[in-house]
Amino acid sequence: MAQRLIPGLPAGATGARAGAFLALVAGVALTHLWLTRALAERMSELSAAAAMPARIEVVYVRTLEPEAPRPLAPVAVAAAPAAPRAPRAARSGARPATAVEERPV
Repeated sequence: MAQRLIPGLPAGATGARAGAFLALVAGVALTHLWLTRALAERMSELSAAAAMPARIEVVYVRTLEPEAPRPLAPVAVAAAPAAPRAPRAARSGARPATAVEERPV
């Protein structure tokens, strides 16, 4: 249909484009298949190299034995209350606290 709309386009041009497109698709598909196969081979080599040997797996297995509990820290004993203080002696120039002064009214 495009041949009729575009003047000067040769009659076999669409067939050549279709063939080129199919060749491109086939080339890309083959390249992807080849790269996928190469990647799968590398991944299988990595997984084989990463596997741990059985003798190393056994080294980490051991029986856990219960231990005696650790002794607790000694309990702190509360300090005895301080002894009551003796009352202070009166100063030499001070009046006794019981003396009451009377003022004339």
